[in-house]
Amino acid sequence: MSRQIETPPAEAVDYQEPFDADKVPPLSFSTGNLFQQCPHQYYRLKVAKDVKDDFSHPAALWGKRVHKALEDFLLGVTKELPDEFKQFSHYAHRLKQMEGDRFVERKMAVDASLKPVDFFDNRRARYRAIVDYLVIKGDTAYQIDHKTGKVKPSDQLAMSALPIFAKYPRVQQVKGALYWLKHDTYTKYEYKREEAPAMESKLFRPVITAVRNAAETGYWPRQPSALCAYCPVKDCEYHR
Repeated sequence: MSRQIETPPAEAVDYQEPFDADKVPPLSFSTGNLFQQCPHQYYRLKVAKDVKDDFSHPAALWGKRVHKALEDFLLGVTKELPDEFKQFSHYAHRLKQMEGDRFVERKMAVDASLKPVDFFDNRRARYRAIVDYLVIKGDTAYQIDHKTGKVKPSDQLAMSALPIFAKYPRVQQVKGALYWLKHDTYTKYEYKREEAPAMESKLFRPVITAVRNAAETGYWPRQPSALCAYCPVKDCEYHR
């Protein structure tokens, strides 16, 4: 079990400088959500790394299979989707017909100044993202993420817009869409280059600041919820 401090720190610090990647890895949208869901689970999976999530529940396995099928199709590895996912063929073909410079599973990262850095640079990278499908055409980037769950609002595409603006100086606007596979519907978002600093400051800096303060203080509280039954941290008192 990890060390726990029973009371939270009295004062938080807004970190701007690089941080020890052994204590806090670069933040992605999914890891930020994980920390907000349960700091202790985040600590065990991403910092202590004494627990692994095998994603063995049926929904996660289905999500992995459909993402791989779409990736192979968009890369030209396969000519059609497997029979299991034929119902998404119209969506996959529409993506493949988009004009522009196309990228599949595009990995990107930025530092604290929102400058592009290597995705695997754990020391300098502050935020990183993997875009399922990215198309650059003129001054516009189109980013699409395949979603396998319930339709809901999300700031995911705002985070991945940050490295898109950094990586592609000519891009002035990012048009994003979450495509909800099981519901055959899109949630669309649009971001302007001049909005990037404010998005980082308002949406994501508070999260990474909270993570880094947790690392400084050793305070990684357990946060029980209905998701505890699916948590890989099985030695936690709330696991059922």
